[in-house]
Amino acid sequence: MVDVEEFVSTVEDFVNTFKEDKLRNTGEELSKMHPTLQQNFMRLALAFIKAESEKRGYDDRNKATVELSRKMWGAVQKTEYFYKDTAYLPFI
Repeated sequence: MVDVEEFVSTVEDFVNTFKEDKLRNTGEELSKMHPTLQQNFMRLALAFIKAESEKRGYDDRNKATVELSRKMWGAVQKTEYFYKDTAYLPFI
């Protein structure tokens, strides 16, 4: 089993290597996974969005990511899936 550090390293290599169209295509392909896996992937995405929304130090290279994450996390907080500073997605 791959540990978190290995996975993050693999993701870093992937996003560093591929151009925008391939990254977009990957996102579209991920949406075709089994629904339970889609739910787990959304947990991963939401954890990233929350962490980015909480950043205080950033520069122009990731300014849009931080600003969009703040807006997205604000929207998440207004949903039925938000409780005690966390987004909860049910296992069904």
